[in-house]
Amino acid sequence: MEALSVRDLSFSYARNHSVIKNLSLSVPFGKITGLIGPNVSGKSTLMRVAGDLLKSQTGEIRICDAPNNTKQAKQSSILLASNDYLPEFLTGLEYLQFIHKMYGLDCNIAELERLFSRYQMEHR
Repeated sequence: MEALSVRDLSFSYARNHSVIKNLSLSVPFGKITGLIGPNVSGKSTLMRVAGDLLKSQTGEIRICDAPNNTKQAKQSSILLASNDYLPEFLTGLEYLQFIHKMYGLDCNIAELERLFSRYQMEHR
C-alpha cells in the first residue's frame, strides 16, 4: 500500500488546454516527497484533483489504497493549499468543523485541540 498512487491521470480546464496529461506516480509511506515544477505546470491542480476538489477526466487516484473520493481516503489525508484564504468570520476550529461537515465526517474536537496544541496554534 502507498500513501498516494496516481495512475494515468489527465485533467483539463478547457477542451484544448491539458494541465495534466497521463500522469502516473507513487508516494510511499515514510518518505518525504517534493512536487517541483514551474508556475502553471499543474502542481496545485494535481493536489486539488487528489483531494477530490476537482474531478479528473481520466485516471485513478488512491490515498492509502482507497479511491480519493471516498470517506476513507479523506480521513487519511489533508490538503493545505498555500494560497487559499480562510474566511475571516470563522476561527480555525470553526473552519475545520465546517470542512468535516462538508465531507460528511465526524469532527473530534478533543483531537483537533490536541493537534492545535502540538503545533502551537491554540490562538489561531
